[in-house]
Amino acid sequence: PFEGRLTKVLLRLILRRSPLILLRDDQSRRHLQALGVSPEHSAVSPDAAFALAPANVAQPTARKQAEHLRVAISLRDWPHFETSAKDGMEKYLDAVAGLAHNLVLRRHAHVTFLSTCQGANEYWTDDSAIADRVTRRLSPEVLRCIEVDRMHRRPENLIRRFKDFDFVIATRMHAAILALCAGRPVLAIAYEFKSRELFRRLGLADLIVDIEEVTSERLIAAVDHLLEVRSSIAENLMKRVAAERQSALAAGNLVRQAVRVVGVR
Repeated sequence: PFEGRLTKVLLRLILRRSPLILLRDDQSRRHLQALGVSPEHSAVSPDAAFALAPANVAQPTARKQAEHLRVAISLRDWPHFETSAKDGMEKYLDAVAGLAHNLVLRRHAHVTFLSTCQGANEYWTDDSAIADRVTRRLSPEVLRCIEVDRMHRRPENLIRRFKDFDFVIATRMHAAILALCAGRPVLAIAYEFKSRELFRRLGLADLIVDIEEVTSERLIAAVDHLLEVRSSIAENLMKRVAAERQSALAAGNLVRQAVRVVGVR
């Protein structure tokens, strides 16, 4: 409790002296006000990763017709379940394994586990290790159509890689954003409010499964829904992603103005 109060005090001091605070969503702005910080020098701006979207993202090209559906799944370790970390993770991994089983045997899909945090020995975590925990739950029959991609890629290379898939199931929020930048529809497994806020802003509230409530049945139903609506939502979704790109790029002007103000002082 003391550490929590101290953190809030320090945050309040730092943020009150900041010439510009960029926030990803309105809920973050409400958190800022709850800390006692005036929103006067704040602005809601999309995640900077949207700036990496190609200029023509509003006119996406579908993946070339192929014999098999290709699906990418981004996983992560999550130690903050409301139950216990161990029980929560086991339930999450069981749910993803059930989904992978369904995709391969029912949809005849090829599934690749691919994420933003992998293949970097110096980093604190590796999402491909979480994927390995899922694959150990799968039968040899299913494993023939499963790949764990362990390569570390820069964000722009991940965007190109996501173009290889028909759609993406993303736990990592930045995996979701980069897949959207690649013009691919995304189903989010939301572990924090930031993913939920993002998907609601993009009009994708029905493509969110909360990690606390995740089951294979919920994921399968959500994928079924995504496949039903992906063609009808594609054009409007990519226009919204293009707008996020423009707003993310425009944040540079806000930063420049704030730097000039600090320089004048």
